[in-house]
Amino acid sequence: MKSQIKFKTYLTLLFICLLNQSCKNEIETEDPIVPKNADQYVSAPTDKPFGKTYVEWTVEWWKKFMTQSCDQIEQVHTSDKSLFHTTGPVWFLAGINTLNATINLSVPSGKSLLLPLINYINDYPCPDTSYKPRKDQSLSDFLIQGVNLFVDSMVSVTSLEVSIDGLSVSKIPTYRFVSDLFYFQGNKDLANCIDPCITGDEQAAAAGGYFVIIKDLPVGDHLIKYHSSLPVYNYVQDATFRVRIY
Repeated sequence: MKSQIKFKTYLTLLFICLLNQSCKNEIETEDPIVPKNADQYVSAPTDKPFGKTYVEWTVEWWKKFMTQSCDQIEQVHTSDKSLFHTTGPVWFLAGINTLNATINLSVPSGKSLLLPLINYINDYPCPDTSYKPRKDQSLSDFLIQGVNLFVDSMVSVTSLEVSIDGLSVSKIPTYRFVSDLFYFQGNKDLANCIDPCITGDEQAAAAGGYFVIIKDLPVGDHLIKYHSSLPVYNYVQDATFRVRIY
């Protein structure tokens, strides 16, 4: 008798549910879980993408960036040639100096993108002979101190935003990196356009700023938008990368 009662109760509940169309709709139209941010597409600051830390990747970025000529630098800052290093697992982007620009890029699946939001290199020696370490200060400490002073000045005056396909990347202030002393050999032509300290020979430097490494974008079209500003220097970048992953 008990089993019959239970069976009849089940049939009654099922019949009521079928009569009530909203019950059926609730089952069939449950909202999918939508991520609140784009962090899944960005390597965390403590990650080691492809075996290197963020700092190591940013040093590699500078070493490649400084080999270009003034004409090349102008193009990477203003055109679809902003993807200036396209070998290895992480491809390097340059910041865009044209406000509200849209840059079109094609990237193979599996490649990551290193994007600088605001960055700075402090190199040595320079034509100004007064620019040098104190007698009690190492060259490394001197250069890193200069980078920290500049990067620290960004904290209160910089607006930094990154979004991927309409979703914001969170905790952008944690993507701040400062390197140790390293050596690079820049294109001497850059002394004529962006840095009078470039000698064309191997020279010392330290660098820092804010970078993100964008990873694991699915095959298809994506929009990467970023904004950075330093009002004290009258500096603003605001651009969209239209990225096709194939």
